[in-house]
Amino acid sequence: MSVPSTHWKTLLGKAARKYSNALWAEDNEDASSTRAYLTNRGLTTEALNYFRIGLVAQPAEGHETYTGRLCIPYITRSGIVTLRFRSLDGAEPKYMSLTGDKSRIFNTRAFNRPEETLIITEGEIDCITVSMCGYPAIGLPGAKTWRNYYAPLFEGRQVIIVSDNDDHGEGRRFAEKIREDLPEARNVICPKGHDLNSLFVDGGKTAVYELIEGN
Repeated sequence: MSVPSTHWKTLLGKAARKYSNALWAEDNEDASSTRAYLTNRGLTTEALNYFRIGLVAQPAEGHETYTGRLCIPYITRSGIVTLRFRSLDGAEPKYMSLTGDKSRIFNTRAFNRPEETLIITEGEIDCITVSMCGYPAIGLPGAKTWRNYYAPLFEGRQVIIVSDNDDHGEGRRFAEKIREDLPEARNVICPKGHDLNSLFVDGGKTAVYELIEGN
């Protein structure tokens, strides 16, 4: 996994701060509607601030393509290593990465937690959701982003992969791909028609606990 230069991480950090500030602007209608969208998905102010979620209202240089999108920083102990952008109006592609960026793990700070259990989710929003429920969790933006050289990071952990069940089997394929390198990992599957976030919105923390602890 390539390591961005200190200069590049500084630029990313500056952009992330700008977008995070934009999300909380009180006099911006787009910011207000974005906060409402995130609230409807059950994401708390505390979680949004911890993960430094933002809104690309006024894009930094080179980020014009991402205007109007949600900004999701990939934060590590050494700083922000990349940004991902999610559409809020149904525009495709739903998610966009920085040009030329490599596959990365979302929320690597979870590896610093002392708990033995570690959750792997498909996508950043699901990762944020299960983190709000108290679990150490990392996110991968799809099965194709798993790399076999990630496997040593999970040594000594009880790994639980949570599969979406609203995507015509993609969630299960996501888990199968990871279990090729982590055969001891346990896979739990969301109820039909759900991913972790929608399960949380419908049933709160109790529904997430029952899914993870009851399988």
